Amino acid sequence: MSDTVISASMRANLLSLQRTTSQMDKTQINLSTGKKVNSAVDDPVSFFTAKSLTNRASDLNKLLDAMGQSMSSLKQASTGLESVTKLVEQATAIAGQARDALAAGTQEAKVAGTVNLKGIEDLTSRSGVSATSRLTFTVNDKDGNVVLNAQNIDIAANDSTDQLVGKINDLNQGLADPVIEAKVNDAGKLEIKALDGASFALKFTGDTATPSTAEDLALAQALGFGDTAQKVADGTLTAGVQNYAVQVTASATASLNSLALYSGVNTLAQASDTLSSLFNEPTATTRLVSGTVDAGDQFVVGFNGGSQKSYSISGLSIQGLVDKINSDFTGKLAASFDGSTGKINIRSTDAVVKTVEFGVHDETTTDGLAARFGFGVASAVTATAATADATSIESIQLGSAAADLATYEADYNKIRDQIDSLVKDAGYRGTNLLNGDTLTTVFNEDRSTSIATKGQVVTSAGLGLDKANFGNAVGVDASLEQVRTAVNSLRSFASSVANDLNVIQTREDYTKETVNTLQEGADKLTVADPNEEGATMMALQTRQQLAVSALSLASQAQQSVLSLLR
Repeated sequence: MSDTVISASMRANLLSLQRTTSQMDKTQINLSTGKKVNSAVDDPVSFFTAKSLTNRASDLNKLLDAMGQSMSSLKQASTGLESVTKLVEQATAIAGQARDALAAGTQEAKVAGTVNLKGIEDLTSRSGVSATSRLTFTVNDKDGNVVLNAQNIDIAANDSTDQLVGKINDLNQGLADPVIEAKVNDAGKLEIKALDGASFALKFTGDTATPSTAEDLALAQALGFGDTAQKVADGTLTAGVQNYAVQVTASATASLNSLALYSGVNTLAQASDTLSSLFNEPTATTRLVSGTVDAGDQFVVGFNGGSQKSYSISGLSIQGLVDKINSDFTGKLAASFDGSTGKINIRSTDAVVKTVEFGVHDETTTDGLAARFGFGVASAVTATAATADATSIESIQLGSAAADLATYEADYNKIRDQIDSLVKDAGYRGTNLLNGDTLTTVFNEDRSTSIATKGQVVTSAGLGLDKANFGNAVGVDASLEQVRTAVNSLRSFASSVANDLNVIQTREDYTKETVNTLQEGADKLTVADPNEEGATMMALQTRQQLAVSALSLASQAQQSVLSLLR
């Protein structure tokens, strides 16, 4: 079969139609995709430039998600910090209340009688009071120094209640500041208190001529102190019978410090030293425990006049005594030893503790056992016995602030526990800035720009909040200083977190704008203009129609030539 011969004009029209159809196909693709560059074939430079821009925009979009998560972590930390700060401020308030209670309590180690003595003109008219009755006061200041040592007040015939009060208050004469105060309160009861944190012991002697325990107790009861007075051995033997001093001892706060203990001349005791080897003076002349120490001799500790615990003196170290008290009186009493001062401290940790008892038990009749700890007042506790198994107890009545201080201490320690619980729950997606973790936030696609938010441990331990010891002013002041420091630390950390959060928010906004710019730039290179593409399509359709018409004319001309040959 031979090739078909097409005229030059027809071939030109066919080629024009082919080009027009190809252009129309491309324009239709542009209109359907919305892009004028759909592949590298269309425009290699524009295609790959736009691809680079869109890839970067995609990478930044992924970073935006990470930035959002970082912001959530920081917001979680910020919320946690606000809550921890509130708890610490609550602890500050509790410590402040303890300080106020302590300030009020240190004004008075107070005891009040239960008998109405108002208006009595002659106290010796009362049963138990005679012209040979005596009150003996020993007062220690808040630092434990003796300011009144066994000062006697004798009750004379025809002494009225007001005269007795005047004699007690006259004990302050010659002192730089008053340390003791007596009055008859509105209920007519005799009220005695030590001032400015002082502690005192009040000893009752019913008959100075022929002292006896029964008469001592009768005097205490006549003046209204029968319920609070305690029998304390005084080591005096009369006709082979052990006599006891009937005594009221009061401490201003919940904390009782012993006298300084020494292991030698000017050498403070250490926790490992045995109690029987220690001294009460830096000159090492007055022993803590005097007399012969037998295996059956014991220290006795208790509270509220209830059942007491006994600990063998033989071989017992300071730390051993402290550990035994802490083990046997958990939640009620706490003992500690301060090596810097050489003092044993026993304090109340429960509001129910009103009195603390400390003493010694002498197993035999001839040991002459005595122990001079000086809890409450610096007086010897002696257990010289005329009969076997004599026990000598010194009972210290705690001041009015002691119960409140124990309650405040428990509340403060609960706040510490809540701070630790809150910090534990403050994490977000495995990162806990409040427990010292570090959060890194990346800002660009090659990770060359970032910010690291360093966490801080804001648990009670991390903030330096020790367990409260509100037994004395030193412990309360230490807690107040710790909570003040903790609040400042939290505020500083909160400011750092807020600053980093602001930086990330700013970079997030910047990154969003950058993504928009990149996408806009890519669109300029590849996105088709619908108006332009529509006009192009109309022009191509017209061109196609014209090409078809021209091809038809060329075909008719060829047919005319062939008709002449027939």
